[in-house]
Amino acid sequence: MTKAIANTKESLEGLGLDYLDLHLIRCPNPSVGKYDDTWRGLIELRERGLVRSTGVSNFTDSASQPLIASAPLVCICCFDKCQPDSDWGLTGKVNGVLRSPADQL
Repeated sequence: MTKAIANTKESLEGLGLDYLDLHLIRCPNPSVGKYDDTWRGLIELRERGLVRSTGVSNFTDSASQPLIASAPLVCICCFDKCQPDSDWGLTGKVNGVLRSPADQL
């Protein structure tokens, strides 16, 4: 969590920005198992006002569900291939969460 916060602060400083509009976790890499820790960092950044919206990219529905349960998730987007699934379809909004291919954001 602290690494995500420190890296984001460094990026904001380097870019000369006060906040990010959207901060995404790119892929869940379960073999490393750090995406829930990173997610908690993004939530903390949002609470501090350094990030306005949080989301994930290229997560399966099963990988995103624990994150949705732990804190509000704003956006799920797909940069490579957005696969339709039974609950969402290719795009849509379920329980306040937007799912969209990146080119439609």
